[in-house]
Amino acid sequence: MAIPELKFKFSYVPPSVADEGHGKIVDFINHVMLLHHGKLDNFELRIYLESSRNDVDRWILLLSRKLVKEVSLGFPGGNHYNVPSSLFSCQTLRRLNLYGCILKSPSRMKGFNSLVELDFFDVTFTNETIASLISNSKQLQKLTMLRCDGFHRLYVCAPNLSDFYIYSRCDDIHFDNSPKLKDAYIALVPTATGVLPINHLGTSTHRLELVLAGLHRVEILFISDYFLKILAACVAPKKLRTTYHHLRDLSLVMNFANSKGPCTGLSPEIDESQNAFPNEEEIIFPELKTMTLRQFRGINNELGFVKFILVNAVKLHTMNITWDDSVGFGSRRALVLQRMMQFQRASPTAVVNYLG
Repeated sequence: MAIPELKFKFSYVPPSVADEGHGKIVDFINHVMLLHHGKLDNFELRIYLESSRNDVDRWILLLSRKLVKEVSLGFPGGNHYNVPSSLFSCQTLRRLNLYGCILKSPSRMKGFNSLVELDFFDVTFTNETIASLISNSKQLQKLTMLRCDGFHRLYVCAPNLSDFYIYSRCDDIHFDNSPKLKDAYIALVPTATGVLPINHLGTSTHRLELVLAGLHRVEILFISDYFLKILAACVAPKKLRTTYHHLRDLSLVMNFANSKGPCTGLSPEIDESQNAFPNEEEIIFPELKTMTLRQFRGINNELGFVKFILVNAVKLHTMNITWDDSVGFGSRRALVLQRMMQFQRASPTAVVNYLG
């Protein structure tokens, strides 16, 4: 039997299924795997683990001999599966999707030579495991990490990485040798409540420059408030060495109302008397075209940030501002709009839309 794709989806079977019923499922998969001959392009498994861990280990061992290109393993129900080291023998892998797994790299892991896409959901691994996996998979282009844990610092060294998405418990990220990164979604959840991470990258100023320099070619960037808080804890230099020539779309989640929040370190103070544009070499966002602000209340920190964007985005086309529900129609909105009308714009085509 030579079939290019094998997909077993039994995730709808509840954990309370009878042992006999679960055994029949395992026997069926065993039978199919033994009858299959030749190469296998795609293997997908969605199953409650129950007592089948050893069987899954055996199936993965068989995959390493079939030159498999895509593997997707999912284990619902909360019982995480310890991925065996034999998975790393699948050197023909181009796409790997893991859900509900524990991943431990062998002592001499070589990564995956052909891997272009990694997709993790609810996966547990250490700092060393994920860093080694990323840096030793030289062809990696897309990395997604959703609700993962077990690590607190992420080191990304991926020369071909273009798309990066993370929503996980993590305290710090450092990008190194990722010159092709274009789309980055960075939403971190603190591993310890109320505690900022220890600086592992030297002085605070040096750390800020290292983190931001790794994003210098991004075109689409989303940053959550916790990662901004980490950046704001750094000592901001008078002038950044990095200019974002390629950035087109920027989304930031910021708590401007908190005087101890990210805006304190990253948002400039508003100066009504100063409207001069920066020199050409000092413009930070030369390609930024769209900007969105939500829950806008018109406080000084927010106004200062808006002004900063308007004078540094020479190609800005649209800035969308959605009012917070707490700001009703009336004199307060009128006063804020009056102040913003005085802000000069580096882009002659910039349009500010007020919504809500």
